[in-house]
Amino acid sequence: MVVAVDEALPERIEDAVRDEQARERAWLVEQRRDRGIDGMKAGQRRAAIAQLYADRAARREAQEVLATRSALVSAHLSRLLEAAGWGSRAYPPVPGGQDTMPGRRWGTSGYGHHRGGPGRLTIVLPQPLGERVRRVSYWVSQRATVNLQRYADESAGGFPPLDLLREMGDLAVDLYLLPLEQLAAAVRRRTRAEPGPIVSTGDLVRAAAYRATRYTPAPDQRAASPT
Repeated sequence: MVVAVDEALPERIEDAVRDEQARERAWLVEQRRDRGIDGMKAGQRRAAIAQLYADRAARREAQEVLATRSALVSAHLSRLLEAAGWGSRAYPPVPGGQDTMPGRRWGTSGYGHHRGGPGRLTIVLPQPLGERVRRVSYWVSQRATVNLQRYADESAGGFPPLDLLREMGDLAVDLYLLPLEQLAAAVRRRTRAEPGPIVSTGDLVRAAAYRATRYTPAPDQRAASPT
């Protein structure tokens, strides 16, 4: 998945990953010493090293260390979904074709609110997490999408007012600006109000990436950035 982000963010992500990798290397050195691996005979040493790297894989799986770009963003994305109340809620699958249609999602005009920047961040999400992101994005945005389609029909295809688009995009901004403990209340408030929020898959991943480095986009970039 490729997400538009502020130009400075990819390097900030790489810095965070390098820190995690250094922490992991230090753990490996410590474990080799504590397990006495270097003093073992060849066969025993090979088995011990295999076990060590199996333990490293288990630590990565448990997100005790986030030594890749995808692992770092995925961990923060999972925390974001949980904090917002979307982590365990059951959402139906996205109706066929809805998440693979070309073009922008309804309501994701770059003029509505901050939707990225000139930088590009490429990550691979675990399949269950990627599927949850798609479902959350579709169903949380459904009511606002219907409202926009109704507006387009009634106004003969006219462009919705920018204030309306910004209002629909307020939740996407909350996702990267608010403290995690305030997110659930913001989600409830935004989803109950009219016209409802629009949250894209890119919004969710981008917010997680910003949180991974405590990066905040500059205010003057939030009004008209590419998706």
